[in-house]
This record gives sequence, structure tokens and C-alpha cells, in this order.
Amino acid sequence: MRLFVAICLPSEAKAALSRGIGVLKQQGSGSFTSCDNMHLTLAFIGETPRWKEAVQAIQTVRAPVFTLTILGSGKFGPQLIWAGADLTKELTYLQIQVVSRLEQAGFSLEKKAFRPHLTLCRRFKPRGNWDKSALDIALGSTAFQVSEIVLMRSDRIRGKLTYTPVAVQPLTDLNKEERP
Repeated sequence: MRLFVAICLPSEAKAALSRGIGVLKQQGSGSFTSCDNMHLTLAFIGETPRWKEAVQAIQTVRAPVFTLTILGSGKFGPQLIWAGADLTKELTYLQIQVVSRLEQAGFSLEKKAFRPHLTLCRRFKPRGNWDKSALDIALGSTAFQVSEIVLMRSDRIRGKLTYTPVAVQPLTDLNKEERP
């Protein structure tokens, strides 16, 4: 089973990202992310039969509810286009909690810096120059409350990438001493 831990998005955030994808489609071609699959990955676990242990690990995450803001865009390499997420202390704290709990449960995760982003397109091939400013205008700035994290399963079903929730862990309102 291929697993990852994510923040799922409300409809208003998906709508903003969909507008951004619309702009990208006018500018070029590629493999565009389906609105159903939009999420912010906190930790990628990968292939494992140990899904029950992953569930138990995320059930121990304790982090406060917080506001996440999607703003701006960028590229990884020449062909992956993303929308950015504001790297707040609350988001950082949550991501560290998730990774720490999974590693304590014996999962081996990639050791790379956390760069919160939402993938809009892979293998992007612009027709002419990529107009980043048009994408940024379409994306705008969307803020929403994050109140849970989700352990997701990734499957390819009839050629379509499909994400299915395996477990949901609510975030809490921590005491002031515990806040990041």
C-alpha cells in the first residue's frame, strides 16, 4: 500500500487552485492535477504493508488547529509547477510532529527540507514563455483553517491516480505552554 500524510483542502482552496490550473492550461500542456487529488503532503511514507502502524503513529500527533494560506507559485526543475503554502510556525510544528511520530514507529522517510507546496502540473511544456504573474493572480491568496490531518492511500485505478483516506486525526487546541 502506498501511503502519505496530508492536509486535505476545502472547496474554496480547490477552486483557487483550479483557476490556476486553468491559466496553466492556456499557457501550455502537461499532466495537470485533478481537483479531487489536491492536498498538501506532510510526509510521504511510500509502499508499505504496515498501514496499521502508520494509523497508530498519526493518532499520537498533537498539534493546534491553525490557518494555512496558499499564495504564490513556483517551479521544481523546469517542468513541475506548484502553488505555495505559507510556512508558518504552526505548519512547521505539525510537519515535524508527523515525521517524528512516523520515524518513532519505524518508518524510514526521506531526509529533505520541507517545502510546502501543492502540485498543479507535472511535465509542463509551455507554449512560449511561462507567465508566472498570470498564475499568481489567478491563484490569489486563499486562507483556511486546518483542523485535521489525513493518512492517505494512493492507487492507480483504471489509469487514474486515486487518493483514499485511511485514517483522519483531528488537531487540537493545545494549552498555551504547548503551542509552537
